[in-house]
Amino acid sequence: MAEDIAIQALADAIRNIRQFNPRKSTLTAWLYGVARRQTIRELRRRSRQKSPPAEAQVSFDALDQTTDADPADRLDAQLDARRQVGEVAGILTNIEFEVLVLSAVDELSAREIGQVVGRSERAIHSLLHRARTKARERLVCDEG
Repeated sequence: MAEDIAIQALADAIRNIRQFNPRKSTLTAWLYGVARRQTIRELRRRSRQKSPPAEAQVSFDALDQTTDADPADRLDAQLDARRQVGEVAGILTNIEFEVLVLSAVDELSAREIGQVVGRSERAIHSLLHRARTKARERLVCDEG
C-alpha cells in the first residue's frame, strides 16, 4: 500500500507542479503535503470498501483441500464465490453488510449486534431480514 501511495503522490506532484510556490514553502514540504493528502484519500477509500473481516477471509489454498475435484474446477468455484460475495456487498448498505457479517461470520445474536452498532434488537432483526432478502434475490438472479 505504501508503494502505491508513494507512486500516486509523485504522479500527483508532477501533474500539479505548477501549484508549487517556492515563496510559500519548500519543495520538500510541498511534496510531503501531496503525499499526506494522497494517504488520507487512500485511507478514506479503503474505509468505505465493504469487505469481510480478516477472520472471515480464507486463502485460495485453504479452500477445498479435502476434495478430489479438478484444481481448475475448484479455483473456478472459489472465484465464483468471491464474485458473489462482492456482488452481495455491492447491493447492501454499509449497515446491512456489517450486520450480516456480524451475524453470519461472527455468529453474534441480534442483541449483541445491536450493542455493537448502537441499534435496538428489533432494528437488527429488520436489518438482517432486509440484508438476507437482498442477498438471496441477488444470488437467485445470478443462478437463473
